Amino acid sequence: MFKRLFILSILGLELTSFAQGLANVNAGDNFTAGANFLHQTNGRDRIELSAIRDWSWLENISLSARVRVGTNEKQLQTLDWAGEISRPFFLFLIPTVRFYNISQLANGTHHTGIFPELRFEFPATDWLKVRGAFGWYLRWVSLSTAVPLPFWGGTSYYEHDIGFALGFDLTPVESWRLSTTATTYDDFDVHNFNHPLLKVEVGRALNAETEVSAFFRHDFLLGFGRTQSWRLGAAYVWRFTSQSASAKN
Repeated sequence: MFKRLFILSILGLELTSFAQGLANVNAGDNFTAGANFLHQTNGRDRIELSAIRDWSWLENISLSARVRVGTNEKQLQTLDWAGEISRPFFLFLIPTVRFYNISQLANGTHHTGIFPELRFEFPATDWLKVRGAFGWYLRWVSLSTAVPLPFWGGTSYYEHDIGFALGFDLTPVESWRLSTTATTYDDFDVHNFNHPLLKVEVGRALNAETEVSAFFRHDFLLGFGRTQSWRLGAAYVWRFTSQSASAKN
């Protein structure tokens, strides 16, 4: 395990260095570089690296492009990507649609899905923000192919279920953040209702434009479903404000 954590640290530094090269973007854009160690009860541990690019379009529309790779000491195991589009609708309500593809390269399976949801977030107090979401997903699963592109031909089966999220962000001390989230989906994949996730994250803002964070996540198994697992990881976020864009120009 210590060897894998050492590899995680090295790969995380490599991803951070790569992300710094992408820092010349428009005002209002975000870029997040993340790395985590995934432990599964079936022994298929791996390291995951992710990159998330968020930006605004036509002022009121938000777009997000995401990619994640998972690898162990021997081979590349997973290749995932997702795209989202959202727009504030009424007060604190945010309709969102996600399109995603999850490729399990190690075992030759993948699934493609679409996930419309209605999010909400509002400040309950000066130091507490409440957020959540409710949606429905539909995904097509192939048990014989693992391709990085959306693929419906030869689908083994399809399934659908409800997706939900409920979380709290606490900022009791300036520049520090504590977040807890109970949900059935993460930034990439959407799980069925028997596979909820619990994530705890601590973040610290270094300045108005950057934040570092560390998190622990546990995937639960309720009845029949996928293998239980936990993740331990970190992320670095660049928030490109108008001031940072002016400084670059």
